[in-house]
Amino acid sequence: MKISKQEIDRFESEGYLVVEDVIPIQQIQEIRDSFEIIREKSKKSGNVLYDAKYPDASILWGDLTSFSELEPYDFIVFNKNIISIVKSLIGSEIVYFGESNTQSGVAVRGFHKDSRVSDREDAKGMDWQGVYPLVRVAIYLNDTDVYSGGIKMMPGSHDIPTSFFRRGGVNVKAKAGDLVIWKLTTTHSGNAKRMRYLKDFSFHPRIEDFIPSMFDIHNPIERRAMFVVYGAQGEHLERYIKYFGDRSDNKKALRLAGTSASLNEYAKLVGVKLVRPTDDFGADLNPHGFQFD
Repeated sequence: MKISKQEIDRFESEGYLVVEDVIPIQQIQEIRDSFEIIREKSKKSGNVLYDAKYPDASILWGDLTSFSELEPYDFIVFNKNIISIVKSLIGSEIVYFGESNTQSGVAVRGFHKDSRVSDREDAKGMDWQGVYPLVRVAIYLNDTDVYSGGIKMMPGSHDIPTSFFRRGGVNVKAKAGDLVIWKLTTTHSGNAKRMRYLKDFSFHPRIEDFIPSMFDIHNPIERRAMFVVYGAQGEHLERYIKYFGDRSDNKKALRLAGTSASLNEYAKLVGVKLVRPTDDFGADLNPHGFQFD
């Protein structure tokens, strides 16, 4: 899938981009069905992360390649359309290192960046030197163009070393099957609210926390999304992979990251390099390199 020069320029200017119809809607429905199977198996295995403040929300431990149920869809990670878009934006030599996940339900909101914590508010930090080549891709399994539950972006914030903004940013319009991609240095917030009477107005996420739910447009389909991080080879990526692998809150997810023999072939077909950030990468998987039989 090709994107235009105007889209590339917009990404460089605003720090994020929406690309429509990356995954066919029929396949999105199949992925939803697969997600339900994966979630039930994850619950039985105790591999679900919950937030006490948001009991309906969950994150499934392990990366997308650890679920054999997603192999018919190239584990999402190796989807040729996604890879083509990523390469158009950050370069042809891209790396996948086990950072992906799937989430459901409405959870915490608040402006933040996904880059290394040490540099997020430090203009002299290494993440702000040169071109930053790491991106996160989101595929939502439900529409967020008119409903709550999508992502809120602060345009241009990928070049600003802070996440403290008074403005409300932009509620991104995306439909199921669209791709939303942003630089890890771009300030954003998940679980955005859309109001019944101010549908296109984007409130600051801290204000949204105090808006009664009766006033926002609830999605008839449970919020479900899949996220993948890719990086272009270089010093920025090397620093981030070390940071990612060293984080204590990633240890369980990395022990459940996929290691099946087929991954090398999928990666080779789309020109992606695979990197394992830790020595115990995938240590808790079954002999086939998946979470479940």
